[in-house]
Amino acid sequence: MFVGSSEHNLDAKGRLVLPAKFREELGARAYLTFSTDDVLQLWTDAEFHRRMKALQPDLDADEEQMRRFRRLSANSSDVEVEPSQGRIAIPARLRDLANLKVGQRVVISGVYTAIELWNPKDFERRVLMIDETPGGAPA
Repeated sequence: MFVGSSEHNLDAKGRLVLPAKFREELGARAYLTFSTDDVLQLWTDAEFHRRMKALQPDLDADEEQMRRFRRLSANSSDVEVEPSQGRIAIPARLRDLANLKVGQRVVISGVYTAIELWNPKDFERRVLMIDETPGGAPA
């Protein structure tokens, strides 16, 4: 399970170092997806395949299920977790979709069965519910 959060910089090559506690659970190969919630999610190989198989039975009968399946398939990439430093390379297209910029911080947040990668401002606004009003009052 993935819980907790931290921040790391996205390097000039679009690579991100994952926290050690997440690397151990993730394994050597994972899937990075742009979710329907407009955030990058990193899934273990087994969890990604489980989710894809769960969507398949209803594809012919359910247009919404087919749309979700297509979006997930088209916006996913298998990634290798470097064994020495625990880095993953985030493809430029997925970085752009999630508003992640090289040289800037990325919030790495565990959500039990996945790891989410957030632009810090989006994380504050959507997860922590902090807007940019004076005093940082919750929205």
